Amino acid sequence: HRLVPVPVDGLHEALRAAPVKLSTMGRGLEEDLPYFLTSAAAGRLAASLLA
Repeated sequence: HRLVPVPVDGLHEALRAAPVKLSTMGRGLEEDLPYFLTSAAAGRLAASLLA
C-alpha cells in the first residue's frame, strides 16, 4: 500500500450540493462526514489518475 495525501477542500460543499440524498446505514452526510469525505477523496484521486 502507498499513502497518497488528497486535499479535501471543497468536497464537503460538493457533497452537500449533491442532487441525491446521501446516506450509509441510515446515517446522512453530517452524521457520517468522515466516511463521505473519504469516499469523495478517493474519487478525486481516481479522477486525477485518469487525467
